Amino acid sequence: MAFSLKNFIHSLGPKSLPRILQIQSGFYDEGSMYEKLGHECCLSTGDVIKVAALEIKKILASNLGGEDASIQSTTVALPLNFPGLCRVMADKTPYINVEEIVNKVWIGPTQQEQPCFCCSKDIQVENLTIKQGEKIVFMSVEDHNETLTVNCEIKRDGQVHAFLLPRSQEGDFYECQDDRIYTLEEIAQWKIPKSRTREVLFLNTGDAGQSPELLPKSFGSCVILEAIYEVHAVMKFQKEIVHFHSDLDVEVEDVTDHYNIHTFLQPLSVKDVLEKAGTGSPFVVATDSGFDHTLVSLDF
Repeated sequence: MAFSLKNFIHSLGPKSLPRILQIQSGFYDEGSMYEKLGHECCLSTGDVIKVAALEIKKILASNLGGEDASIQSTTVALPLNFPGLCRVMADKTPYINVEEIVNKVWIGPTQQEQPCFCCSKDIQVENLTIKQGEKIVFMSVEDHNETLTVNCEIKRDGQVHAFLLPRSQEGDFYECQDDRIYTLEEIAQWKIPKSRTREVLFLNTGDAGQSPELLPKSFGSCVILEAIYEVHAVMKFQKEIVHFHSDLDVEVEDVTDHYNIHTFLQPLSVKDVLEKAGTGSPFVVATDSGFDHTLVSLDF
């Protein structure tokens, strides 16, 4: 099944990489985008690429027009270092189970990176009943007795109760309102779920007045944010890793299950290998006699 590149990339979590994609409708650019990124690339129908890494490069901000017909829907690109501060608005669309939360929402070690949800029904865990609407803090994900679970806690009557939720736990989980203040870069890193957008309230865009074209005054303070990723990919037997943005008008199909992930080898000279060895990062090499000169292939 073919998907738009944007929808597919935005559905991937960091643990799902690498993935192998086949281009279903090609895109060719003589270099205007790739020259800016330091690489040239041609994505043609039928090409197979390995997506090795994703990196958020910019944020699209939309005002969506609203009910006021005189305000046109507008979308602008904001850099990650945009100086405005903002507050996250709770997502009104529920998650149908804990597994969906784990797959789409960032859960990190610090308090700012630990999302909070409430369930639309009571949940019985161990000797504790989590009441409908009670605030649940998702602390971390771990392998508990060979089963992936989420470490959670609730605060009740001044006491903290810790418990585990299995990924299979069903129920409509609604995001709780978060009153913390974030920079745009923090929102991009932690607060935009996979396959979703994020509504935020800008609290202070005074410093942004130095670049008024970035966030037009017609936007108001409440905007919808969407992440645009830079895709780091490998094409067969090409030396350089290619970079392109996830919003290219390209359709792709996930063919990971039909390809050997190790067939995507990066040909390097001995000099290239020695340079990479100096970075301290481990990698695997193999000699390749299929070229006019002795090369090694890098597998990562």
